[in-house]
Amino acid sequence: MKNRLEEIRKDKGIRQGELAKAMGVSRQTISSLENGRYSPSIQLAFKLAHYFDKTIEEIFIYEDDDLPGVSRYLNYKGYVGSIEFDKQAGIFCGKVLGIKTPITFKGNSVIALNEGFLTAIDRYLDHCSKNDKEPENMFRGSFNVHIEPELHRKAALEASKRYTSINGFIEEMIRNV
Repeated sequence: MKNRLEEIRKDKGIRQGELAKAMGVSRQTISSLENGRYSPSIQLAFKLAHYFDKTIEEIFIYEDDDLPGVSRYLNYKGYVGSIEFDKQAGIFCGKVLGIKTPITFKGNSVIALNEGFLTAIDRYLDHCSKNDKEPENMFRGSFNVHIEPELHRKAALEASKRYTSINGFIEEMIRNV
């Protein structure tokens, strides 16, 4: 992942070892970050942004959605939220996936978006608790799929060749994604 960490660190006159100690990581981790061989955890990205008084976006450059280590989702307490950018409004926004209750969140930075997501989940769970309502589970292990009859036929034949059910075949395909 491309980043400006080395440039920012050197501008501040900080050595790799000093930064590593402040972040609670090894000097090799800082070196790997600077060389783009390692993508930081969200916690480390937050710590670095706070340390340098910058936003995560000012340090780390996300160029491609398919880069390893870059996520288009937020995870918290078993819930997953999407990450999108509304160019017209100039804000990050998202919604909780996989449940019927509409839960949305937004923020003008990645940090604010993450905080909005955490707050939205906590409010939802608090609301459920106060109203004696069972929170929705994101993934129950079953779903309906409507496909063209020809694809249904192909799936059934392939499942039969593998001596499994259509469900078993689809589960195997998803595991290999």
